[in-house]
Amino acid sequence: MQKIKLTKKVRKQLENLAKKLPTHHYWAYEYKTVAGDKVLEEHPDAKQDDGTPVKKGVNYTMRTPVKRERNHKRRLISAFKKDGAQGVEQYIQPYLKKESPTAATEGDR
Repeated sequence: MQKIKLTKKVRKQLENLAKKLPTHHYWAYEYKTVAGDKVLEEHPDAKQDDGTPVKKGVNYTMRTPVKRERNHKRRLISAFKKDGAQGVEQYIQPYLKKESPTAATEGDR
C-alpha cells in the first residue's frame, strides 16, 4: 500500500468532502470564572459543591456544558494523516446513507 502525501490538492478535496457531510454536534465543557457577588445576586443561599457557602469578593470557576459543532475538515485531515484514504473512508462511513435492498428493487419494476 502506497502512502499518499497530504498535498494542497488532497487538502482541498478533503475540505470539499467536509462541506458535504451533515453537521454533527457534541457536548464539551467550558470553564468560566464567576465572581461570588454575581452568584449571590442570583442565588442568595448558594453553596459550593462541598456545602460551604459562597463568599463575596471571591472568584469561582464554573464548569458549564457547551454544545459544539464537529469540525469535519480537521478530523478528515487527521484521519488522512493517520491511515490515508482508508482512514477517510472509515471516518465518513457512519454518515453515508445506506439504501434498503427493497428500495432498489422497487425502482426496477
